[in-house]
Amino acid sequence: RRRVMVILLDNRWHRDSLEVPREERRLLGEEQWEWFESQLAEAKREKYAFTLIGMGTQMLPLVKYYAELMNDYPYDRVRLLSVLQRTRLAGVVLLSGDIHYADLLQSCTRSVGYPLYEVTSSGITHTLGNALPFSIMDWIVYGFATDKRSLIPAYTQKNFGVIEIEWEYGEEDDALLRLEVRGEGNVVVHRVEVQRQALVPGVWQRDYAHIEGAVCAEMMEEDEGWWEHLCGWPLLYLRGVVVIVVLVSFIGMLLRVLVRVLWCLARRWGRPRSLGYRPPKEVKAK
Repeated sequence: RRRVMVILLDNRWHRDSLEVPREERRLLGEEQWEWFESQLAEAKREKYAFTLIGMGTQMLPLVKYYAELMNDYPYDRVRLLSVLQRTRLAGVVLLSGDIHYADLLQSCTRSVGYPLYEVTSSGITHTLGNALPFSIMDWIVYGFATDKRSLIPAYTQKNFGVIEIEWEYGEEDDALLRLEVRGEGNVVVHRVEVQRQALVPGVWQRDYAHIEGAVCAEMMEEDEGWWEHLCGWPLLYLRGVVVIVVLVSFIGMLLRVLVRVLWCLARRWGRPRSLGYRPPKEVKAK
């Protein structure tokens, strides 16, 4: 059926403080969880083609230096994946924002049964790219916030997300989902195309090489490996520090070159006073 269900979750009203121990924190609240699961059951019963689940917080990434993530509330993130596994609902796509740059992510886990895609659009009025000149924030985001599930480089300029559905696609009359990040002037910056067949539980149990969007860059038996849980933060900090050191060194080198060029130009045109130089006074011979 050519119908799409859109579910928007409130990640603020029931949210526990980060001062609460990590394993005890709750994000959505039990009342909202009951409503959410009832909506997923309806989408399954009514055979909606796609179900879009939106929330301000990113849902797939595990570790980022400055951003708030659903993984800061592990109970809710695990419950989300468990509900999708239990209901075996096809056609789920995640939508998020908040982080001040655009992202497209793909998580491939055996538990859900098909690739989970997440589109993050942020923001339409201001982004991290406006904070510093010369695309410096692109490097900082790469150092501190890049997740291995990201399909694209972080886009730190003004952006918005677009989802298009082509209902009659291919010989099998399948639906094609286009997930896009667009910049100023409505220019398509990044695009991922996913067939409806790729978002069906058990897609990996059949020949899926010809299905758009079903092939995973990396297959993971479990969503969170032990190494990522224990080493994710130290590795992220180390990579971020290395990026900052390289940037500072590069900027320092540019400043030294600039000072040298200005000094040479001043000497060339006979105006060294602009750099604080005072020529010796002439002494008249008696």
